[in-house]
Amino acid sequence: MLNIHDKQRVITGKVRFMQLKLHAASDCNLEKDTANHITVLIPKKDAATKRKMDAAVHSAIEEGVRVRWKDTNCLTVSSPVRDGDTMTDQVYKGHWVLTATARPGEKPGIVDKDFQPILNPNDIYAGMYGRVSLYFAAEGLASRTGIGVYVKNIQKLDDGPELDDGQANLEVDFIESA
Repeated sequence: MLNIHDKQRVITGKVRFMQLKLHAASDCNLEKDTANHITVLIPKKDAATKRKMDAAVHSAIEEGVRVRWKDTNCLTVSSPVRDGDTMTDQVYKGHWVLTATARPGEKPGIVDKDFQPILNPNDIYAGMYGRVSLYFAAEGLASRTGIGVYVKNIQKLDDGPELDDGQANLEVDFIESA
């Protein structure tokens, strides 16, 4: 039997990962920008995953109205799933884009295509392909509401060309200006 939380859980099809910040679970209590988070690029051709995400967002909004948000008169909740075609970076084109975080104190499980744990952090990088287990949840108060996306587990399926994860390159920053 499905409960409300099952409706808010999505296992994606094959996606591409960008901006993977995965730390030890004990590090999650640090500042928000050091928490475990990933940016997921879902191909627009994957209509099944998009339908599941839309349904999960809708279910999270229903839960928020029923349980979390008290005043719903002026409630506007936007989807955490963005259209990559409207973003400036070309890598997002042709994708649905979302950022998911891990709840404080939790670290996502990470396995390879044979379900073996990936222990070497160098095997996880921006540009790899895989699947991800996500959970969509209502967050905030009536004055500031939204849908949070939480990463539960990651499965690496294939390697891909490494993508720029937005980190500044030391050599570019300092050698070019020397």
